[in-house]
Amino acid sequence: MIAITYQTRFKRLGNVDDLTESLEFYKVALAAMPEGSDQTALVMQNLAGAHRDKFAVLGTSQDIKLALGYDLEAVKVLPAGHPDLPIMYHSLGLSYRLSFEWFGSLKDLELARDNGQTAVDGVSEGPSLANFQYQLAGTYKLLYQRLGNLSDLEVSIKYVKASIDALPAGHQSLPLRQQELAASLKNRYYRLGNDADLRAAHSLGKLAVDTMPPGHPYLAYLQYDLALTSLECFKAWDSLEDLEAGKFWQLRAIEATPAGHPELPSFYQNLGNAYSLRYTRLGELEDLELAIKNSKEAVGATPPDHPALPIYQQSLGKSYHHRFIRLGNLDDLYSAIKYNEAALLGTPTDQPEFPLRNQELGATYRDLYIRLGDIHHLEKAIEYNKLAVEKTPQGHPELAGRQLYLAAAYLRFFLHSNNKEHWNLSHKYYQEAVNNTPLGHPQLPARKQNLAHSYVVRSMAIHISNPKLAWQDILLALKYRAEAVESTPSNHPDFALYQLDLAASYDSCFQVKHEVEDLYCVFYLLEAVCRNISAFPGIVLIAASYWATVAFAADLPELCLKACSIAFSVLPDLLWLGIPMKARHDVLYEYGVSGMIASAVSAAIQYQKPELAVAFLEQGQAITQRQLLELQDDSSQLLNKYPSHAARLKQISFQLWHQKMQEDEETTFGLDFHVLANDRRKLIHEIRSLPDFQDFFLPHGYKKLSIAAQNGPVIMINCHDNKSHAIILVSPEKLQTIELPHVSNFEAKKQLGNLRKALSICHIEARGLEAGFEKSRAGRVFHRDTAEADFLFKKLIWWLQMAILEPVFSVLKEHGIDHGRIWWCPSGSLNYLPIHAAASLDSKYIQSYTPTLEALINGRKHHESLASERLVKVSAIGITRIKDFPALDLPLVGKEIEQIHIATKMQEFNQVLDSEATVSHVLEVIKSAQWLHLACHGQQHFTEPLKSSIILSDGHLELGQILESSLPAAEFVFLSACQTAMGNAKLMNEALHLAGGFIAAGFQAAIGTLWNMADSDGPLVSKIVYQRLFSEGKPDVTDSAEALHLAVQSLRKQGVPFQRWMPFIHMGI
Repeated sequence: MIAITYQTRFKRLGNVDDLTESLEFYKVALAAMPEGSDQTALVMQNLAGAHRDKFAVLGTSQDIKLALGYDLEAVKVLPAGHPDLPIMYHSLGLSYRLSFEWFGSLKDLELARDNGQTAVDGVSEGPSLANFQYQLAGTYKLLYQRLGNLSDLEVSIKYVKASIDALPAGHQSLPLRQQELAASLKNRYYRLGNDADLRAAHSLGKLAVDTMPPGHPYLAYLQYDLALTSLECFKAWDSLEDLEAGKFWQLRAIEATPAGHPELPSFYQNLGNAYSLRYTRLGELEDLELAIKNSKEAVGATPPDHPALPIYQQSLGKSYHHRFIRLGNLDDLYSAIKYNEAALLGTPTDQPEFPLRNQELGATYRDLYIRLGDIHHLEKAIEYNKLAVEKTPQGHPELAGRQLYLAAAYLRFFLHSNNKEHWNLSHKYYQEAVNNTPLGHPQLPARKQNLAHSYVVRSMAIHISNPKLAWQDILLALKYRAEAVESTPSNHPDFALYQLDLAASYDSCFQVKHEVEDLYCVFYLLEAVCRNISAFPGIVLIAASYWATVAFAADLPELCLKACSIAFSVLPDLLWLGIPMKARHDVLYEYGVSGMIASAVSAAIQYQKPELAVAFLEQGQAITQRQLLELQDDSSQLLNKYPSHAARLKQISFQLWHQKMQEDEETTFGLDFHVLANDRRKLIHEIRSLPDFQDFFLPHGYKKLSIAAQNGPVIMINCHDNKSHAIILVSPEKLQTIELPHVSNFEAKKQLGNLRKALSICHIEARGLEAGFEKSRAGRVFHRDTAEADFLFKKLIWWLQMAILEPVFSVLKEHGIDHGRIWWCPSGSLNYLPIHAAASLDSKYIQSYTPTLEALINGRKHHESLASERLVKVSAIGITRIKDFPALDLPLVGKEIEQIHIATKMQEFNQVLDSEATVSHVLEVIKSAQWLHLACHGQQHFTEPLKSSIILSDGHLELGQILESSLPAAEFVFLSACQTAMGNAKLMNEALHLAGGFIAAGFQAAIGTLWNMADSDGPLVSKIVYQRLFSEGKPDVTDSAEALHLAVQSLRKQGVPFQRWMPFIHMGI
């Protein structure tokens, strides 16, 4: 009796200590039972029930085995016909059912049904019958879920209804039975699609929650199930009220469940699912982050052998997949594949979830193919999606969605193979997906949209061979796309995409029939996309670029430039700080941002808007680098007027900056980082609403940018596919553009290819030492005289002179400028061509480079702010040898530093050589340096620019570490190393190389090299540079460009090979 009391109190209050006491008293009672007593079976049955309760709380599989053991013994103890046998069979059925739920054996489930049925058949009436029927209903529901036999589901519904009808109104067991009926009705809805079943399930679930007493240990289960049902209602009827209700009830269930409870992971999983659905409906990135966070909680809290783990893994994989689609970070896609593969591996082939696992994994592999182009990934996608369709029974509500995934994979295969059979298969499944989707279903517009896309693909493939069929395909695509737009709410995240595609269909009609009404539809739809605040930034960028292209072709200047401005305005949202730099670089490349920028600049010039062209080109240069620098902005004006806003911005920016500097290729940014980035974005929008801060962190207009030319002309070059131009800021008051007819992206890439070939001939990219070669600062070697390389260098120089320097210098001379400082600000492939080297030996122009106009302006501001001191601190760091790497010896570094020491005369000189030059020591030296010289190996990291480094005695000093440091006194840096001004050839406008990185970190000017320099040139170039700079005592950083000019002239006069004098460049003021 005491044991029963403890167990009853446990079921009411959920205190595990009560359950422990109950088990102990049951065991004592069992031991004290006389042999042959009828009560022995009842005690064993109660012990089995207590172990089942214990499993429900602690999730220990041993309790299942113990419960089964006691129930089997209890059945054996009683003779045939004993009145207590039904309850023993009932309890045994429950234990077998629990064993099935944990271990997944179908035999256990069948035994649960057989024993449960024996219990029901052994009782004719009374409360026991109703209870047995209720439990047997749950077993039949599981049988249906496992085997898919509709008859099992109908039996389940029959028994649970009978168990409810047997209870009086207000009975304490009613809520749980109402919940069980709701679950079975939901299952029937999934199978037959009858809305009445889902509505009834929702009403019953709500009634169960409302009538369950507060604090009841099973209330959380009812809230969880009501949350599930509410989310299904949302999916069925697109009701945001149901979506919010689902989230609300799941949060209540979590709040009512103690930490460590075995059901808590499933609650987190469902909450993650709610946030995921909210994200797909509303497009709020914060919802997606919360989906990932809660799904990770579920996965992390679930034992490896738990049968629900694959469910949680698949959900987490799906959320990672969503984030990849949104942000483009390949690491997210790899995470999606990882969790989807784990989910599939943990799912038996006869499980009803098996098709879904294949569907999700197939979708991730399809996107991996789209991203990387490996046909094996697409073959895997077809394999998994085909299996998903084959394993899904006809009439299943998810069949249409799985057919859609398979169709998409086949369509991709058609684009790869041009095999008509692949298109036929794709179209077949697209059409079946539409046919299998009932009218009014929320997914019907998307499925029509995809069907339309298949027609578009075929029309493009056959428009020459079969124009009549192609025209029919265009009209069918227009029809289905129009229907998709008409049946989608305007605030739906996909609405803008549907409008964009519909615009493309109208454009296709215009291209064939040339009817102006179609063109008007194109403009209307594209503008609507650009104004849609729910649209993803990538969709807006595509729409704006498309709009600009169509308007340019129609010769509509105002519309074209308006569209270009919109495209630029959306770039900060597309290249959001909440994703790693590498992922942002990938986004830049995949969206063709550099081409879009070049086209916008070209259009502005052709429409005689040179000031706008300057602003456009400036916005398109070094975008990700500027984002980093914004995080360091001190916002002094904001601090003076709105200190609280400034303090908040500084705190968030500091945290983001610190995390950005820690990012590497293994990093996957989590919720905290994304929330910080989102908070910063919201705060900046808030600041822009303040008086006098409407333009806060917005790109500068021409008026502010033009002061970059106050100390000499700045030549911006727009490298375009068709028409390239030089935009010459002659002075802050004078601006002139000239066409460069011999410059194009194609020609620039061709010249870059010739340069690389010449460098390769010179073995600049080959490791090792051979006779007749001279070692570079990378431990690589130069060939001393190669006729073919000389020919290629001369050919490049001739082209640069003819195509760029001659027309630009001609304009400068027209304005009376035939000598002095000039700055190059190139774009595209021109970033990697030595434009400066094409000037004649007697040229009087002192040439420098700047990544952006703003960088030049800021450098001058910093220069003016530094107090003038009598002495300058010069820090020279050198590495002559690296332990265990004799091929990297630089024997002339010591001589180079000696030359600097002599040239700097009475200045404060700090020398750090070899073993002293550790990463930590050098970093401290850099932090306090004014004039810095680094004579060592340098290494460019092309895919992770923050990992570009200087090689020191004990490791690599990375650019990220330098950027993270405060450099208040920094003025000039000479990077006497290799690869210090090289960047990623894939992203020409985003070259964050070592030289540019030191400028970004706070140095006003830098000398670097486009490629490896010869070790013997270090002392010679350094001697001339520092003699010129320190010839009159205290040096001026603005003279560093002229000092390098003199040094390079000296090399040229000595007749050294092209590859040795050409790479030296000057950056900054």
